[in-house]
Amino acid sequence: MFLEGLEVFLFLWLHQLVFLAIPSFLVFWFTRRFAHYEIWECIVFLIPFATWFSMLHLYPKPSGLGNLYDWLPLVIALPIAMALRAFAGKSQWKRLTSIMLVLGLCLIAIWAHFHFPSDNGLR
Repeated sequence: MFLEGLEVFLFLWLHQLVFLAIPSFLVFWFTRRFAHYEIWECIVFLIPFATWFSMLHLYPKPSGLGNLYDWLPLVIALPIAMALRAFAGKSQWKRLTSIMLVLGLCLIAIWAHFHFPSDNGLR
């Protein structure tokens, strides 16, 4: 049971990463010289998605076509959050900014779970 859930998680997470790869890489590439990213900031790719995935299990809803774009707000918000983090640059607030942006992305994941319908009437 656990491995089956883990396989589903990895499958969905890899699909999200495919859509995140290009915009996130572009933001990273153009801001790397003045943003000075730290390695722990890579959690931005895992924690919000894990929050969304846990919401699927804590508050299940019927499966439908709406589940296919549940994670779309995360894919849109994550490169924006990376760009906002780049504006923190080398300042003393960069760690706090990173933590707040990850928490904000987790809130977006929770919002997306409850906002998007699971079934659009398309059958």
